[in-house]
Amino acid sequence: MLAVRIRYAPPPCSRQIIENQWQPVADRLREMIPELLVLGDHAPAERRGPAIWIKCMLARTLEEADWPTTAVPIIYLPGVSRADLRHRDLST
Repeated sequence: MLAVRIRYAPPPCSRQIIENQWQPVADRLREMIPELLVLGDHAPAERRGPAIWIKCMLARTLEEADWPTTAVPIIYLPGVSRADLRHRDLST
């Protein structure tokens, strides 16, 4: 017996809405949680930057990484779904 898996992919516009559903909340939380880092264009004052900036923040090599040492950083990846992370092609 041959099993066929069919995956439903929502239309791109609704998928974008789903993937960015936390954006309004992230903007508000950033003011209250200094360890919230956002992937995006470089804007250190807004705790937003590219992947290399996030790596440096996690390593605390930048002055902006001034949250308490007991706090666990939170990384928000707008536009990236859990499925995107799970099904990432590791061969490239």
